[in-house]
Amino acid sequence: AAEPAADGRYNLLQLEKLVEEKQHEFPDRADDWTSHLFFLREYAAADGRVPATFDWLIQDTFAELVP
Repeated sequence: AAEPAADGRYNLLQLEKLVEEKQHEFPDRADDWTSHLFFLREYAAADGRVPATFDWLIQDTFAELVP
C-alpha cells in the first residue's frame, strides 16, 4: 500500500502504480481513481510528493488502497 511520507504526504507515483495493479479488483472505482490522479498531477512535486493538504482527499478517494 502507498504509505504517507514522514512529512504527511502521499506519493502520486505510488498511487498510480497501486491503481494500475488493483483496478481489476475494484472496476467500479477505477474511473474515479484515474480522474483524481489526473487532477492531483497538477499539485504533485516532480518526485511525486503530494502536499499534505490533500491527505484527506487521498485517504477518502483511495481508501481501498491506502492506510
